[in-house]
Amino acid sequence: MTRISCDVTKCEYNADGGCRLSSIEVGTEHARMTDETRCESYTPAGHTNKSSCGCSCSDACQISEIKCSAENCKYNDDGMCEAKTIEISPCSTGNCGETECNTFRIE
Repeated sequence: MTRISCDVTKCEYNADGGCRLSSIEVGTEHARMTDETRCESYTPAGHTNKSSCGCSCSDACQISEIKCSAENCKYNDDGMCEAKTIEISPCSTGNCGETECNTFRIE
């Protein structure tokens, strides 16, 4: 399982730099660069019922299942992320959505 480091403070699930979900998904399928990826589980703060979290609502999950549709990432193993830690951050360019996976590496 993978640990998540998240710098997206505007996300409903961010808990002091971690993630309160026990499972997230990273996309997109044909990404070739970091700014072409995104956290598909991102939800703007204030848009969900916090009690729907997969973990304690006040704490980040220590270990999470990361589904990954970024086929070109070296950490993608049959649709699951095999990196020990992933870093989700706010989008660094105008080309992506609200988030990007900084752990993404081309095979």
